[in-house]
Amino acid sequence: AGLLELHVRRGNEFTVSVFETMRPGQLLRIEGPLGRFVYREPEAGRGAAGPAILVAGGTGFAPMKSILRHVLETGGRRRLHLYWGARNEADLYDDAWLRVRVARFPQFRYTPVLSAPSAVEAARHRFRRHARRGRPEEQRPPDPPRRRQYAEPSFAVFQLGR
Repeated sequence: AGLLELHVRRGNEFTVSVFETMRPGQLLRIEGPLGRFVYREPEAGRGAAGPAILVAGGTGFAPMKSILRHVLETGGRRRLHLYWGARNEADLYDDAWLRVRVARFPQFRYTPVLSAPSAVEAARHRFRRHARRGRPEEQRPPDPPRRRQYAEPSFAVFQLGR
C-alpha cells in the first residue's frame, strides 16, 4: 500500500554504504527482482486447500513476508508454516514480527532453523542441531511428522534464499 520494504544484509561494498553513509531522503536507484514469484489463492470450489510451506534463507525471507502479510491480513484461512534459515538468532531480523503473528493467527506456524548457533542458541534449537550433526539414534529427538499425517489434498511449497 504505497510502501516499498527492502531487506538488506551487510556483506559487500554497496550494503556497507547503505548502513554507514546513506541518509533518509537520499536518492537511490533500484532495479526490481528478476524472475517470477507468485502466491496464488487456492481455487474456490476445489475442496479444502492444503497448507502452504514457506522455506526461506537469509533475506530470502522478504518475499515470504509479503505472502504472509497478504494471506494473514486479508483474512485468508490457509494454514501456513514458515521455516526460516539463518546462521544464528541475530540473523533472524524479523523474529519478533513473526512471533506476534504466530500468537495472533492460529493457522500460522514458524520454525527458525540455525546453521551456526551459539551454545545458548543451540540449546534452544536442540532438534535442528542434533539432526544436522547426525548423532547416534538414541540421542536424537523423535523423527519429524511424515507427510501421511497431513490428510490434506495438496501442499503449496515456496522456497527462496541462499
